Order: sequence, then structure tokens, then C-alpha cells
Amino acid sequence: MEIIRNDWFVTPVWEVKTDFDSAFNDQLLRDVKNLKGGADNIWQIKSDALSYLKEYTSKIIKEATYDYVSGGRDFEYHHFRGWINSHPPGKSLAIHGHGAPKIVMTYYIKAPQNAGDLLIIDPRGGVDWDSQIDTKNGRVDGAMFKRIEPKEGHLVFFPGFLLHMVEENKSNDYRYSLTSNLGTYTTDDLKNFMRDNNVN
Repeated sequence: MEIIRNDWFVTPVWEVKTDFDSAFNDQLLRDVKNLKGGADNIWQIKSDALSYLKEYTSKIIKEATYDYVSGGRDFEYHHFRGWINSHPPGKSLAIHGHGAPKIVMTYYIKAPQNAGDLLIIDPRGGVDWDSQIDTKNGRVDGAMFKRIEPKEGHLVFFPGFLLHMVEENKSNDYRYSLTSNLGTYTTDDLKNFMRDNNVN
């Protein structure tokens, strides 16, 4: 007899403890507070801190996800939309997904204790989880989830289709994070775009 295990439906979630310190986070927070009401993309702000974070996250996310995303072709990531999550005490974020992006990332700028964990919902909705009925520590609306505690300077990223939510901020201070949707383009596509648009 031969038994073969096929791990076909494993959905990775990556966590990175970056080297960014409180001085970097303070500058980043000052820069993003300049986002005006009419703008809806954080990457439109001219900021050294934001530019560095964008470059750093593109590189580290590609390195971590290459085998998962590439399909045998070379590619680069593009941050096509980013925004700031500003959660005052008492605020939570309902279950949602991002749909089309290959990868969604969140970088924690300011995260006091008890500011609300990120809950990643198990995408295998058809699985029977009756043996685990602990609604406090493992289920939300009948679905299983994994919990990630927000920590300043930490980066979390996962496939865009994953449903997730944020628990209520039970601290006495704001929690700030930067979230971005990332898409991909091939190296050849980038070269062609740069050639066609006279970009050096």
C-alpha cells in the first residue's frame, strides 16, 4: 500500500519582524498624516520613509512569496493602492477580503497592547470544525481563524482572497497600520512599459 499526502490547499500567511525602529515609525506616521481628504492612495505622498517602506516591502515580499506566486516566471510586485488604518479605542473592522490583489500587506506603525488582533479566517469553508466550538479562542461566525497580535515594526502579508477582520481596540490609544494591495507584472512587461513610455 502507498499513501501520498498532497498539501494542495495550504494557504500561507507570512510575518516579518523588520528592523524599523520607533524613530522610523514616528517619521512614517508624521508623513502619512499629510494625506489629504481627496487622496485615497498613500503611495501618492512624497515621503522618504514611505518610499523606503515601499521598496523594502516589495523586495522582502517577493523573496518570501516567489515560489508561491511565480508559476515559473520572473515578476515584480507593484503597490497599486495603500491606505492608513487609524483605529481609536473601541473600533474594530468587520470580516472582509481584498479580492483581486495577489498579496495584501499590513505594516504596524503604532500598536499598543490590547489594540485588537488580526484574525485570518480559514478559507476552507466547507470543512467541518464541530470538534472545536470555543467561540472565544478559535471561531468567529462559525469559521475557524488564526490570530496575529499587532506589534510595532512587524509586517504581515497574505494572499488577497483571504478573509480577515480586526478585533476591537481595547487599549486607551490609537492603533496605526499601513495596508497595501500588491499586484504583479513580469520583468518583460516592465521593460516594455518603460520603453513605450520613455522611462529610464
